[in-house]
Amino acid sequence: MKLARFPAHCELAGFDFIQSQVNEELITALHHCEFMEEAQSIVFVGLGTGERSYN
Repeated sequence: MKLARFPAHCELAGFDFIQSQVNEELITALHHCEFMEEAQSIVFVGLGTGERSYN
C-alpha cells in the first residue's frame, strides 16, 4: 500500500453502495473471484479519472 502511494486504505465492507451507481451483487461476485473459476475475463469501463475524495 505504501509503495503504491494510495491515499487511504479502503475495504469493500465499508463501501456505501447506496450512494454509488455500481451493482452491489456484481461487485460482491467479482470480489469472490468467481470469474476466475470459469476462466472468464472482466473489463471495467467508466467515465472520469477514478479519483476518490477522502475528506
